[in-house]
Amino acid sequence: MSMPATLRLTKEEQRRAEVKCREINKILVNMEKAPIQESELLHRLIDFTVDKFKVNKRGEIVIEL
Repeated sequence: MSMPATLRLTKEEQRRAEVKCREINKILVNMEKAPIQESELLHRLIDFTVDKFKVNKRGEIVIEL
């Protein structure tokens, strides 16, 4: 099965990603580092967490840290 090349976000998901990206970019700029784009932030989120997704005993999808 092939995964889609694009990901649709709800308006709320878009807003939350924008807010978090601005927050991170303020910190990066203060550290004299290059800011990141929202897409890069979301790619990193997927890379860091995809292997941590599990199904618990109640059948809920959770992230194990």
